[in-house]
Amino acid sequence: MIGKRIFIIAVLALTALSGCGKQQALLAKYSPGSRAWIDAPLPGTSQPLGPVEIVAHASSPSGIASFEISLNGQPLATASPDADSFDPNLMFMRHSWRPDAPGTYLIEVRAMDASNQAGPAAQVMVVISPKETITPLTCSTPQEPIEAGSAVNISGKLTSSTGGEEITIEYTSPSGESSIQNVTVNAEGSFEDKFVTEEVGKWMVQIFWKGSDQSVPSQSEPCYFEVKSGKPEFTLNHDINCRSGPGTEYPVITSGRIGDVIEIEARSPDALWLYGIMNGSRCWMSLELGELNVNPWTLLERQPPPKPIKPTKTPSICSAYTTESVCLRYKKICKWVVQPTGAGVCVPK
Repeated sequence: MIGKRIFIIAVLALTALSGCGKQQALLAKYSPGSRAWIDAPLPGTSQPLGPVEIVAHASSPSGIASFEISLNGQPLATASPDADSFDPNLMFMRHSWRPDAPGTYLIEVRAMDASNQAGPAAQVMVVISPKETITPLTCSTPQEPIEAGSAVNISGKLTSSTGGEEITIEYTSPSGESSIQNVTVNAEGSFEDKFVTEEVGKWMVQIFWKGSDQSVPSQSEPCYFEVKSGKPEFTLNHDINCRSGPGTEYPVITSGRIGDVIEIEARSPDALWLYGIMNGSRCWMSLELGELNVNPWTLLERQPPPKPIKPTKTPSICSAYTTESVCLRYKKICKWVVQPTGAGVCVPK
């Protein structure tokens, strides 16, 4: 009976000792001095080939002396705690790692406390994909002005294209309004679009592509085209008079100010004068006093009106009196004038 009691006591003692050993092992495993965390990169991170910033922190009652960084089980670097850490017992570190090639990498960070004791490693798996490339995108527009209402042909090329990509073309008018068109790239990487507008002036075109898994989004340099009015117009670069005929001998009908745009209907036979509507009146203006948006010789020819006849002066009766005495008989209407030569002449008063 006594032997049985001794056996039971021995078993209980061994069980207690065994429990204490496990508890001590757990305490050692999860003691504050052995804890480290990786803050960046996050688990499952996937990014293009390029610099990767590793950020970690660790805690220990005795303080953190250093961090050991491993890559796929191989030592990568030893980093000191950051000087801006919040607390001597809670330190963090930063390290910039530049992968040599795409692949899957296991990053491990282990903290060394002030007693040079290492805790378990914190781990994170990251995927480094091939470096994204920039695919150039070009834009081509007409060099000559396009008449309002006509189709403008836009073309370009997406290099390294596999065909079928959708690109976006943005047209910006002279007044700042935008119009969007989506087109598809052909098998050769080329594309084209037709655009019709009535707005006169300088238009801007820019082309955009959203990119792919291998290429970052790209955009073309801005390109431009000019839209001109379909109607003949004359823009004044001087204040001018508009006359009843093509010449300064014709009387003035109205006048225009610099910057006015005049609708033109015809030209003179020599194309030096233009016939148009100014201030509601049809009149003639000199071609050299403004800018015409078309070749003047393409305008209809208009024959000028007859030139105005200048009135002739009727000879005065005083000129018939050749002597001073006779001239002075009619001194109410005539007077005798001695010329520089010494000769006299009778002229009207």
